[in-house]
Amino acid sequence: PQPTNADALIGKAGIVTETIDNLQNRGRAKIDGLSWNARSTDSSLIEEGAAVKVVRLEGVTAYVERLMEANPPSKS
Repeated sequence: PQPTNADALIGKAGIVTETIDNLQNRGRAKIDGLSWNARSTDSSLIEEGAAVKVVRLEGVTAYVERLMEANPPSKS
């Protein structure tokens, strides 16, 4: 097995796969092909499907912030 360098995930983009809600202590995001426990850096709610960026890692939890998109792609 290859060792993973978790620090390499900082700054990477991901997609929220389960709504991130720090108050409910829940949320997941897919980052670099792997599913991570996720929390928002500012305690905001981030909905499933939102694009996020990894700010820091604490153990097996990725702390993320929402990426703002000027023109989100349409889902058709």
